[in-house]
Amino acid sequence: MLKDIENCNFIAFDGEFTGLASERNIMPFDTSQEYYEKQLKTSEGFIMIQLGITMFKNQKDSEGVEHLKASSYNIYVYPQSKNALFKCQGSCLSFLASNNFDFNKLFSSGISFCNAEKEEKMRKEVKERQEIRMEQLKQRMSSEEQDVSHRNFIPVPE
Repeated sequence: MLKDIENCNFIAFDGEFTGLASERNIMPFDTSQEYYEKQLKTSEGFIMIQLGITMFKNQKDSEGVEHLKASSYNIYVYPQSKNALFKCQGSCLSFLASNNFDFNKLFSSGISFCNAEKEEKMRKEVKERQEIRMEQLKQRMSSEEQDVSHRNFIPVPE
């Protein structure tokens, strides 16, 4: 994928979401900015569950005729958090299912994500729980076993 990105002329992105914005307020003469803002407002709460990335490269065949070569990748993504909630539209999920979207693959091998703020909060909570647990262990140990820093500590990998 990285090689395709490095060698392409341009990239297109596509997303599959758990719902679609209501198009009732979209007008034919809306500017791109107005269209985007309306879509954003009415799409609140829906999440992207698949990111499609296509890299395009101009290539000439043996006769010198230029062709456009496309390399596409689909990446399953979902929010990672204890409190990650999202809304969905039944018609959208039905559409995805009828087009062979693999909901099991989404959660079994998809890429989970969270924003930097939530990541920092989760890391802080884990560290605080570890510190509390360490203090509890120290209090229970006899005076000769006070150094428990090498035991009962679960490191959280980056």
